[in-house]
Amino acid sequence: MKTEAQKLAKREYNKWYRQTPKGKKTNKISKWKSSGLIWSTQAEIDEIYNRYLESKYCEIFVCSKEYTTDNKKCMDHEHLNGKYGPFRNILCNSCNSKMRDDNTSG
Repeated sequence: MKTEAQKLAKREYNKWYRQTPKGKKTNKISKWKSSGLIWSTQAEIDEIYNRYLESKYCEIFVCSKEYTTDNKKCMDHEHLNGKYGPFRNILCNSCNSKMRDDNTSG
């Protein structure tokens, strides 16, 4: 059984880890996975993550807005018959919402 000091040390370690580059990556990919984004290989998700980090503007050509705190990056992926699908693009929140509303995301 863990002592209170051990539990506190574990919480502090986890807090520190989440701020490291590896921790940030692990956390972001975990959120994508829970949101339904799927991929086939580690190399593919590494490529998607790097593309996400480097992306500064919405990938919808007619939009191309810069990401801001109010217009955040979103991971666009297929939604087929209630099931999630593979990654397609990195979009601004506005375009991602429009695609969902227009029912064109899958």
